[in-house]
Amino acid sequence: MPSTLLLLSAGGDLSRRYLLPALAHLQRAGRLPDALTIIGVGREDGDDDAFRQQAAAALAEHAAEVDFAHRAALCRQLRYVAADVTSAEDLRPIVRCADGPVLVYLALPHTLFAATVTALLALGGDSLTGFALALILGTIAGTISTVSVAVPLTVALDRRWPPRPEAPVAAGRRTSSPRREDGAVV
Repeated sequence: MPSTLLLLSAGGDLSRRYLLPALAHLQRAGRLPDALTIIGVGREDGDDDAFRQQAAAALAEHAAEVDFAHRAALCRQLRYVAADVTSAEDLRPIVRCADGPVLVYLALPHTLFAATVTALLALGGDSLTGFALALILGTIAGTISTVSVAVPLTVALDRRWPPRPEAPVAAGRRTSSPRREDGAVV
């Protein structure tokens, strides 16, 4: 289970109107882990409190059917970091501070998509690199418009060129996320 949800372009319309309300509904249904940290990343200056206030306003407008207590609980899980989502150097410290697997949500305009995916590819990590590579290859070929095309391509790439076996890890060190045969991180 991911410990961190990295929300790229957190201040955008997609996040405000769709993602945050969906997370509020998950919170109400008891399906959003309390330990999940949601880090909004955007180019605008700001801090955790300002992002939480913006999120609360968006939730009041777009998820009014979710009671205040659940919306407030979601807002307590939010953090904010001002960074360039197209820069691996800006994203690296954010990803490295996570205590476990990181789920990355690309709430981006299409003009930033390729540059951001390239930055994620540069960050490395078996799953992240494979997925970003599949997105880049699809973009180059002009065939990818959705994640639903990239996922099968990632699985096919993993089958063709399997990931390197994991080296033994010294006691106390964190290991990479285990991977199922179909390439999914578990």
